[in-house]
Amino acid sequence: MRLLLIPLILATTMSFGYQPATRRSPLPFVLTWLEGRCVACKTADSLGSLHFTNDSQVWGVGDRWPPPGAEGTGDHIIVHSQDGGRTWTEISYTYMHAVAPSVSFLDTAPGWIAWRAPLGDLRLQNTRDGGKSWDDVPANIDLPHAIDETHWYAAEQGKFLSTDDGGKTWRETQISQLGFVDNSFFVSREVGWIASADDKALLIFRTVDGGRTWKETRTTLAERIGRVDDLFFVNATQGWLITSHDAGRGFSLLSTSDGGETWKRRSEPVFQGGGKSATVVCFLSTESGFVFETEQASTSVSPGTSTGALRCILVYTSDGGANWREQILPRYVTDCQVFKGGLRCSAADDNSGFWVLTLHLR
Repeated sequence: MRLLLIPLILATTMSFGYQPATRRSPLPFVLTWLEGRCVACKTADSLGSLHFTNDSQVWGVGDRWPPPGAEGTGDHIIVHSQDGGRTWTEISYTYMHAVAPSVSFLDTAPGWIAWRAPLGDLRLQNTRDGGKSWDDVPANIDLPHAIDETHWYAAEQGKFLSTDDGGKTWRETQISQLGFVDNSFFVSREVGWIASADDKALLIFRTVDGGRTWKETRTTLAERIGRVDDLFFVNATQGWLITSHDAGRGFSLLSTSDGGETWKRRSEPVFQGGGKSATVVCFLSTESGFVFETEQASTSVSPGTSTGALRCILVYTSDGGANWREQILPRYVTDCQVFKGGLRCSAADDNSGFWVLTLHLR
């Protein structure tokens, strides 16, 4: 177990759009890497997602991916750390093959986990004491998005579900054009979005009344969309999303400034090209944003495997996306959480799969 502080000093050119880094001025942020370990773990060898509830308590999903060239879709399990990500343990009964379980917490006490039991039954549990005890929630739905202890939302194919009594009763709203749900994001109890894809069409559904009514917008891209990998809104108007494309044709970063009514595909060179993928887009303010990207140098690399064939890149902006710069990272990032004015991210490489990256603005 090591705590590595990596000072990075770079500067930028003065052209607009994409700006490669030079060595003249410091980065506008500080990166700190923490290498953790999973104690007596039988399934997980890397950290796929994470959720800090305070500086000590962290919940996440641990992954084990097949080696390069091998068949299989991976194994997944919920993991927990009580020391800020230094050591992790598995929640053994949440093991799943091929599809990952889910975890969500509001703060140190209320939280939810969801997984499928060996016979395929969907299980949803709630804790009110930070994971010391769990209660079954009698609802056959995937993990809800919790606004507060009583208001939960969940989106499924063709419908939106909501509860205002902590899961005892649910209201169902039909969304006729909604197919498979890739991502959802809420900035308040009333305002939120659901993202889906249909061939080359990006479908965004927006509500401003807590899910009672939805408005659809459709954006057509040149390539077929595999899925919407991430969706993030800074506020009720400014949002960003990442779509992946089939057949190794890279990804697209899109932005909106009108609450999702219209979307613009970003044309900066750093976001273009086959063999590239992006896992996370998030903003700490309307100006400071981050995209975590990988560029594949080999055709046989799977998530969770060696970074020797991956070029890992943090692409960042300090002016709301007018200009972007890049910083090479020593390992790839799989998930990020906005936490205490900065970011906490999960990452993996050859040597240890349980890395936590902390990013703070200067």
